[in-house]
Amino acid sequence: MAHASIATLTPTPEDSYRDVFSATRVAFFIALHLGVLAVFWQTTWGAIGIAALLHLICGGFGICVGYHRLLTHRSFKTPKFMEYAMATAGSLYPDTVFGTGRIAHVNPLSAETMTAPCPPQSLLGT
Repeated sequence: MAHASIATLTPTPEDSYRDVFSATRVAFFIALHLGVLAVFWQTTWGAIGIAALLHLICGGFGICVGYHRLLTHRSFKTPKFMEYAMATAGSLYPDTVFGTGRIAHVNPLSAETMTAPCPPQSLLGT
C-alpha cells in the first residue's frame, strides 16, 4: 500500500471555505447560542447534575481513559470487565463511534515515526 504524502492530506486554499466570511454561518451560530442560553429557563438543578455526571462518566472515564489511554495507546492494563465498561461508557458519549471523535486524534506524522502523538507522560504533566 502506497503512503500518502502530507501535502496531499492538507486542503488547498481552493478547497477550503473556512476562512471566508459567511453571514449565514454567523446568524446560525448566534441563533444556536441564544437557544443554548434559553435552556436555563427550561431546566432543573437535578437535570444539570445528571448531565454533568454523565459527562464525567462517559467523557472522562469512557473517552479519555477508556478509548484514548487504554484502547488507543494500551498505556495501562486492567481487567476485561473494566475494559468493557470503559468501552461501553465511551460508546454512550455523543459523536464518538461514527462521528468526528474517532478521527480527532489522527496524526499523519505518527504513522511514519511510529511514535504516539501524545506519550503517557503527558497525563502527569511532565
